[in-house]
Amino acid sequence: MATVRNIRFLVVGLSLSLVALAQHPGPIGGASQSAGQVGGSGAREPEPLIVTGVWTAAHSPYVLHQDVHVVNLTIEPGVEVVADPGVEIVVLGKLVAQGESDATIHFHNASAQGRWDGLRFQQASGNSALVWCRIDGSQSSGVEIVDSTVSLQDCEISDNESATYGGGISAGIATGDLVLERCVLFANSAAWGGAGIDAQLPNGQLVLDGCQVSGNLANPDGETAFVQGGGVRCSDSLALYVTGSTIEDNLVRAHSGYGSRAEGGGIWVQDTPLAIELSVVESNALDSWCDGGYCDAGAYGGGLYVKDSTTSMTLTIVRENRVETNVVPFSGFNKESCGSSGGGIFVDNDGVIFEASNCAFAGNEVKSTCKWNGSYAGGLYFAGNGPGSDLFLTNCVVARNRSVDGGWYAGGGGPILPGVVVQYGSPGGYQGGDGRIQNTIATENVGCRLTWGDPNSPCFVDPQQALVLYPPAIQPVNYSIFENSTVGGVGNLVVEPQFVGLGTTVHDLGLASTSPAIDAGNPNPAYEDVSFPPSQGTARNDMGIDGGPLAGGWSMLPTTP
Repeated sequence: MATVRNIRFLVVGLSLSLVALAQHPGPIGGASQSAGQVGGSGAREPEPLIVTGVWTAAHSPYVLHQDVHVVNLTIEPGVEVVADPGVEIVVLGKLVAQGESDATIHFHNASAQGRWDGLRFQQASGNSALVWCRIDGSQSSGVEIVDSTVSLQDCEISDNESATYGGGISAGIATGDLVLERCVLFANSAAWGGAGIDAQLPNGQLVLDGCQVSGNLANPDGETAFVQGGGVRCSDSLALYVTGSTIEDNLVRAHSGYGSRAEGGGIWVQDTPLAIELSVVESNALDSWCDGGYCDAGAYGGGLYVKDSTTSMTLTIVRENRVETNVVPFSGFNKESCGSSGGGIFVDNDGVIFEASNCAFAGNEVKSTCKWNGSYAGGLYFAGNGPGSDLFLTNCVVARNRSVDGGWYAGGGGPILPGVVVQYGSPGGYQGGDGRIQNTIATENVGCRLTWGDPNSPCFVDPQQALVLYPPAIQPVNYSIFENSTVGGVGNLVVEPQFVGLGTTVHDLGLASTSPAIDAGNPNPAYEDVSFPPSQGTARNDMGIDGGPLAGGWSMLPTTP
């Protein structure tokens, strides 16, 4: 271990004194401390060290045996910071940890001994920065930000835990934004939700720019009944802005003996305007189950759950997400009920608007295997409650989604609904105009039933509809293809769209050169195609994701699935 030299720090005791280390091994915060050890000889000290100065690569690693309170600290590229179990770094002033791509700064636990308590910014007085940092092994959030200004760039925050919310990052900032650029939040966990990141910014916005949020797990021990947000959880904030990012392979579990509810496998947002563009939300999942005599299990929004939040989605694909509910058989009288909706996205808005342009919702699934079931909208579920609630889909594709029911009763005895469900709580939620859904294709969505009691039985296809509208009098669809649906409106086609491929990628969902959807969209010049390719034919709008003035942006996805 390298000798620690030239570290300036303050030791908190009966008095504050400035201590400079000599060029030979000497005490750091205690009479028996040795070189390379910050804060004692190995036993946890009761008082924190107050630190200022520079931690250099030449004297790395820095091993922390007691809590550190940072006043003004710079950490050089390549430094390794190793913390004993339960030790935390609390930034009260300013921390600048600026690594480089080939010389990252690594904060982690002494793995053989147990987890540390992470990096906490507690009402810090300065503007801090974490650049090219790796933070892992914490049991109390990797990074916690409380009313502090912190910028994060090119950081990897992984394998951290929280007993509540925010395994990777937990942020509560009364005023100001939190911006993450090109960061990776991976394999973190939290008992209640927001396993990757949890944020409340009442006077600021959360920005994920070029980030990857993947493999995070909400409720790892399976003992929490109500869980929200496998990757991202954001509420009561000015805005959540996601651009050029990938939200994938995150999981929410919910379980109890009386009732359970899981929401938002990838993203969960409430009372926060959401803007998401040029992003991928894929392979996230919800698992909700219970095992009591009177038992209800619910799961909503495998990719995204949006509650009372004005939403704008552009050039985003929501694919291969999954929602599943189940009740474990219980001896004696059993009241089982399951509800699963929105395999791709579940929207429950009161007086606000959901708008998606050039987006795809494909290959998502909802599944319930209880006696009393409701499996709705493998692709997209929208519930608009009250005046002002509206859904706009322009040049979107809802395809190859699946709703599976294994119970005695489903959807009032009617068909399972695999595609799009649009439900308005009052007719005032719909206003006339140029169509709420246009230039959009919904096709190859499948609804089926399992044999009751045999979850491995063949799935018998039910009559199904690509679009269901409540109340039925609402007809907001124009210049679109909705398989097996009578939607009214003008310019709609009842044909096969002829996609390029059989999968659920952006490429698969493009139109073959012989497709009848080419040049069949809204002829209004505002919707004209401008990028050839991916658009085809003349300037008139092509239905689907490759049509309209925005289609050229697909080439800028972070990874094109």
